[in-house]
Amino acid sequence: MKQAGTGSKDGRKPGNGGTRRRRANHRAAAELPEPPLKVPEHPSVPAGDAELIEDDAALADLAEHVRSAGLFAYDTEFIGEASYWPKLCLVQIATAERVAVIDAMADLDLERVWQVVADPAVRTLVHAGAQDLEPIARHLGRAPGGVFDTQIGAGFIALPYPLSLARLVDALLGFKLAKGLTFTSWDERPLSTAHLRYAADDVRYLPAVYEAMAERLDAWGHRDRAEQEFAELCERAM
Repeated sequence: MKQAGTGSKDGRKPGNGGTRRRRANHRAAAELPEPPLKVPEHPSVPAGDAELIEDDAALADLAEHVRSAGLFAYDTEFIGEASYWPKLCLVQIATAERVAVIDAMADLDLERVWQVVADPAVRTLVHAGAQDLEPIARHLGRAPGGVFDTQIGAGFIALPYPLSLARLVDALLGFKLAKGLTFTSWDERPLSTAHLRYAADDVRYLPAVYEAMAERLDAWGHRDRAEQEFAELCERAM
């Protein structure tokens, strides 16, 4: 586990002016015009804007859907430079049918999410997910289960390592992701459409990426070795 407070998920180091930069970037994104949402057609890529989950009833419905699907993408947005434990702001989830952004700063029972990520019977897809898995171990006292990290998996199918999500989506699916909102004030409310779309895209394409990657892993005989790496990732989260 990376010690909280030494950096952030976007790779930036904390320092004087970090909060001001976040706020300036947040305001700039909030003022952007809202172009039509363009999601390429793919059976495993959910279309439309993300659902914003702000109450427990909606969260319970989403958790039930994820368990029924048996496979989902998971990501988080947090701010790590201002506190010992990272300040969790958003949790993003996608299946082939739905994409959702959970407001982690609302009064929600997030244990529903942690329990699903910890369940080895459910396949959890992450990209460079070490820090995203930390809350599971901290809140439940056990390691995540059933994790598939697409950045690790990319190294087993002759793609560069480490590979960004945008480049991975382009390499396997031929889709271009939007750029520009990694270093922003995810704890400010309300979030703009631009913020929600950017956060949703961190998970929207992962089920389709997983299908393409798993096919190559199986064809090349690398699945077992990759699964060992995923299991070690989960153990390191403790």
